Amino acid sequence: MGSIASAIGIDVPSAADYTDLFVHQLVPYASVYLGPEGGIGGTARDTIAGFWRAVGLTPPAEPDHLSALLGLWASLAERPGDDAGGALRDHAVGALVWEHLVPWLPPYLARVAEVGARPYAAWADILGSLVGATSASTGLTRLPHHLAVDPAPPTAADDVVPYVLAPARSGLVLTRSDIARAAAESGLGMRIGERAYALSAMIDQDADAVFRWIADEASRQAEGLAGAVGPEVVLDRWQARLATTRAFLVEGYGGGR
Repeated sequence: MGSIASAIGIDVPSAADYTDLFVHQLVPYASVYLGPEGGIGGTARDTIAGFWRAVGLTPPAEPDHLSALLGLWASLAERPGDDAGGALRDHAVGALVWEHLVPWLPPYLARVAEVGARPYAAWADILGSLVGATSASTGLTRLPHHLAVDPAPPTAADDVVPYVLAPARSGLVLTRSDIARAAAESGLGMRIGERAYALSAMIDQDADAVFRWIADEASRQAEGLAGAVGPEVVLDRWQARLATTRAFLVEGYGGGR
């Protein structure tokens, strides 16, 4: 790890920094950010596994893990080929980046830069620039498959927590530390447990205060995403989801009172 960090000009992160970021705060699985469930697995993982098969490879146990996807990118880019084979190789790389990395990395890396230790903020900047440049080279302007459907907000109060905790639905990427910050800034007690449990307990204490905080957080994350590197069509989709979430909470659930 030290040699890799030195090669790209960043400090070596500690094991504690790694665990806090990638285990406790921002797990690096595409399905968490692309699936309507907001968790690891599901339809988004199945779609990504299908891409592995399409390029002639057996999907690993975790085909949507960021390290697996970056490894696949490197493997495809290194495939030899003549003019025709090179074109197929370049098409495969472009499809991987456009369909399975670009749809979630801009908001994910924006939060990594904010939440992670300094080495990971630098890493996020490097990776974001690389993904942005590669996606631009594809010449594509359509929405990636994962972002093609724009889900509507829930119609029942009980569904608000699953909605806001699913980035693909709300546009929000909420970490454990965000939930703790919400409790502190809203003057509420926080129960120890999974994000959904802790957030639901806070809503039971003061729903208006929590919805108001989430609405404001949607605006804050939209501002952070404004400086992200990525295709305009992708960034616009995430911005639209954040705007919809804020409006939903303000107009429908008292988040603006």
